[in-house]
Amino acid sequence: MKFYCKKQELEKAALTIGRSSPIKAISNIPEGIFLKTEGNKLFLRGYNLEFSITTKIQADIGQEGEIVLGAKIFTEVTKKIPGPMVELELRENFLTQISSNQSKFLLVGMDPGLYPELPTTQTLEKISIENLGFKKMINQTIFSTATSSSNSDPIYTGSLFDVKNERLKLISVDGYRMAVKEGPIKTEKPTKFIVPGKTLQEVLKLLPDNKNTTTIAVGQNHAIFDLGEYQLISRLIEGKFLDYEASTPKSHTTQIEIPPELLINSVERVSLVATDAAKTPIRLVLKNKTLKVFCSTGFGNASDEFPVEIEGEALEIGLNSKYLLEALKNTKKDLVKIQFNGPLSPVKIVSEKGIDFTFLILPVRLKSNQDPR
Repeated sequence: MKFYCKKQELEKAALTIGRSSPIKAISNIPEGIFLKTEGNKLFLRGYNLEFSITTKIQADIGQEGEIVLGAKIFTEVTKKIPGPMVELELRENFLTQISSNQSKFLLVGMDPGLYPELPTTQTLEKISIENLGFKKMINQTIFSTATSSSNSDPIYTGSLFDVKNERLKLISVDGYRMAVKEGPIKTEKPTKFIVPGKTLQEVLKLLPDNKNTTTIAVGQNHAIFDLGEYQLISRLIEGKFLDYEASTPKSHTTQIEIPPELLINSVERVSLVATDAAKTPIRLVLKNKTLKVFCSTGFGNASDEFPVEIEGEALEIGLNSKYLLEALKNTKKDLVKIQFNGPLSPVKIVSEKGIDFTFLILPVRLKSNQDPR
């Protein structure tokens, strides 16, 4: 195996592919990047059991072959080696020389025969979605996915793709909040599947900032994201996802219409005295055409208030400030509606016209009716 290629292209590819390589060897998968030459292309692939990223770059091939190189060392070498062009040559016993100008590295490679093949999947459905719209959908929902360290059901470490009537709803839930974002797509039939949150984080990084479309080929156990320069293959999460439509309140007893930035600034101010957002909720008090925001801890207390039009009943409710702030910051609107159905029911945040997105936040039970003044 021997090839020449542009240093900048190899560095970019190695850095990206390395994100899909395992931090350490798992289940007999080497901690490395698989390289293979074919025709006038160099193919690179990473795989960590959850997802795989592949790409190809132009190269001058002297001799075809394949090798697996440690992801960390290979990426660092491609970053530090000087010169506009890089030469890579495979020698005996998987020793690999990488050189450019006066610099040479001799790396110990791994047997490419031990590297797993990509999962094969029969495409059951294809979805096409505009890149910028897809990016927005992921950004406005992924913050609500559960983490692997939380006590939530592992199924909620992913987001549900609910496809029907040429519309996609992307839903994320972590047990304390829910985010739903809707947008147009091109497809032929309805389908549902759950993509891991880690995969969507990578998709977000790889999605081009343009109005071209991404194609998602959905199989029984995997989905393939065709992202232009890169292709990402991800496992799907199996299981029964929350019935998000049944969980969304259909009515409310109190509603305010407010610029998100106004409430964001207020919550950030009063949260300065909070040590733990989950254990020390902020209080929202709506009455007499005024919204009061209050927080009290061992460090002291803080309050803020401003006029607001209130439809319906007066209300006092406790909320996790982190969850409220993340929802408000992801509305991306100048005006939103916040709907309440008593102090113990989920708070619902929707756009001014009530379409496009829905955020739900479970309230925190307040210990006392301390007067926020």
